[in-house]
Amino acid sequence: MRVIGTQVHPQPSSGIVTVEFIGEGGDVISVQMHKSRDDDLTRLNAIEKAKAMMLEASTFEQVPDDSAHNTPRENPPPAANLLPCSP
Repeated sequence: MRVIGTQVHPQPSSGIVTVEFIGEGGDVISVQMHKSRDDDLTRLNAIEKAKAMMLEASTFEQVPDDSAHNTPRENPPPAANLLPCSP
């Protein structure tokens, strides 16, 4: 996916910052990160942190047992949400 734009959406009431990477074909990848009091997550550095998370997720080794990843997780941490979506 060739990224042609990014958007940062802070949500102060929930403490979540969402970064959207927009592709030239209209695809969007969203990364949600939870901001804690001790965190240095800001609107200015959120894009770099989201890029680092995507890189880490792309090199993550899958569990060999297919049934393990077919079961939805209950309450995944917000930082684990990498969600491709369409506009």
